Amino acid sequence: MFKRKKKNINVVRLSGVIISGSRNGLNLKNCKSHIDKAFLEESASSKKSKKHNNVSAVVFIINSPGGSPVQSEMISNYIISKSLKYGVKVITFVEEVGASGGYWLSLVGSEIYALSSSSIVGSLGVVSASFGLDKFIEKHNITRRVYTAGENKVMLDAFQEEKAEEITRLKELLSLVHLNFKNWVLKSRGNKITLDHNELFSGLYWLAPKALEYGLIDGIAFDLTSKLHELFGDDIKINYIENKVGLIKSLFYKSELAQSLVDESVAKVKSELLWNKFGL
Repeated sequence: MFKRKKKNINVVRLSGVIISGSRNGLNLKNCKSHIDKAFLEESASSKKSKKHNNVSAVVFIINSPGGSPVQSEMISNYIISKSLKYGVKVITFVEEVGASGGYWLSLVGSEIYALSSSSIVGSLGVVSASFGLDKFIEKHNITRRVYTAGENKVMLDAFQEEKAEEITRLKELLSLVHLNFKNWVLKSRGNKITLDHNELFSGLYWLAPKALEYGLIDGIAFDLTSKLHELFGDDIKINYIENKVGLIKSLFYKSELAQSLVDESVAKVKSELLWNKFGL
């Protein structure tokens, strides 16, 4: 008598600040191989040949305070293209934070669950932040020298006084990005959202119970394994797609450390600022 083949539920963690160019950040380059593996498993008989191996669903655990809207959209579109190609259901679970770009990612799921009543969801706005250092260099008698071909090439330079027309231009760009975000949210969950749109897209964020009340999520799971059994039955195999770094690759990464130290330090500062916004 043949043993019934279990349904595969592949789980991928998308965790961190969404930022391009960082080896430790969340971007398409860093998570592409995990997404590929979740939708297209290697054949047991050959590591080189691949086949679609009874995958019933791909689950993404989201833990991100947001970041780059470009990378948020690129990752989301890539996941959706895989889901459509293989006809595999996608479900997302918000761990600690699914905010801003993190919520954007969670919208790839046909269902969204929080993993705790304290999970944070929302912050559906767009922000651009910088420092004004023009008074600082003036105080220290420092002269800023910039030469450009193109009058707007140094728009909103931190070392120059702000100009009204540059601020207006920036706000127009932010509004367009925000509109893109709004459209994505409403396309994904428009029929479930109960909150007034002005408040929904104001940048506010909520704990999971309120997010559930307002239709941003579909439930609070508390335990991932139990929820997956509830959704797909007992006859499932849960596979966690995780990093496995070999010795050679590890040494290669270490050899790049000196070159990337400054970039990673800047990325870390940005990351800390975003996490701190949510008290984490």
